Amino acid sequence: MSQHSLLVIVKVLAIIGVISLSAKLSAQTNNLDTTILRRKSSRESTVTLTSNNVDAKSEVDNTSRRRNKSVSQLDIPIFLMNPTSHEISAVEWSSIAKLWDRNTTYFDFLQLKEEEEPSSSITISDATIPFPPDKQILTFHHLMPKTASSTLRQSCQDAQRTSCGILPKSPNDKRPDGYMTWKRLQSVMNDCPSLRHVCVKADTQPLVKNYTLFHEDNVFLHLFPMRPYEEWVVSALKQVYFRDGETGCEEEDALLNQCLPHKYELDISRYGKAAMSYWIKSYKHLRRKDGLLGFEKHHWVLMYDYRYLHDTLRILNREYNVPLLEGTDVKKNSERHEGTCKDDVVMLNKFHDCFVGQLPRFK
Repeated sequence: MSQHSLLVIVKVLAIIGVISLSAKLSAQTNNLDTTILRRKSSRESTVTLTSNNVDAKSEVDNTSRRRNKSVSQLDIPIFLMNPTSHEISAVEWSSIAKLWDRNTTYFDFLQLKEEEEPSSSITISDATIPFPPDKQILTFHHLMPKTASSTLRQSCQDAQRTSCGILPKSPNDKRPDGYMTWKRLQSVMNDCPSLRHVCVKADTQPLVKNYTLFHEDNVFLHLFPMRPYEEWVVSALKQVYFRDGETGCEEEDALLNQCLPHKYELDISRYGKAAMSYWIKSYKHLRRKDGLLGFEKHHWVLMYDYRYLHDTLRILNREYNVPLLEGTDVKKNSERHEGTCKDDVVMLNKFHDCFVGQLPRFK
């Protein structure tokens, strides 16, 4: 074979090798591009899914945060339960105190509107009582005359008997142990840790830190019944007549002539607004004086329409697992003979003239 032919063959083989190498490199490049595109697509899909999940979680967190933040912005939130819809709302105490006059009904409080800006909210609709999940709920019933107090005293007395064997001091004693003073109440709570309902006299039992600190495993739900002022005064005067007849009415009339309170029911300091104001002041004082860490989280206040005591407890039991209190479906002293003082209209007007002007100062 000539040298020229050999040279041609070598050139041909070189060209074929170059073409083969180029094709191989091209195929590898295509595979690499495909892999990169796949990885990019997968990464974008992952990022999108993650972003969507974060957005959804963020929205849930923001909604929860908005609600919790709103409740926390209320200086002293008072929870209200609508007896018709069973919805719970939270209202600033100062707004309740400002609205509450001689003509106010419970449903007037439910009509307080939620402000547009959370920073200025006085009412929070569809609220949730933020009970800590690791705490036992101990219910305090703050009792005042003519708001189903007889029913509650009997129920609390029965609860002490069944839970801890605590018996009345005498057959005629209608008050549960610890009803009058916090020192005795603290002893009852220490001796009977299984007790889940406590009844206290609203105008003699402020909030104190002693049993609060001692029972830091509990969260305290303070229940206050509400009855309209005009209706309450009429019922209180009837009670004077029922207990002592016209003799009692004459004694009451003499007291009213001097603008003095009655020794039992007909006393403005025992009306619901006055009793709540008394307790709220002790709450503020304790919070300001002692600055207890997490103090507010251990005490929550719910005000309810006194006519719906049993329904309120039943709903609290269903929604928050608040223990029921036996006997609240029975209305004691509801069947009494009709009648009131013969000069009831005159006496009621005297009471209003003497005391209705005090309502605004209970705040």
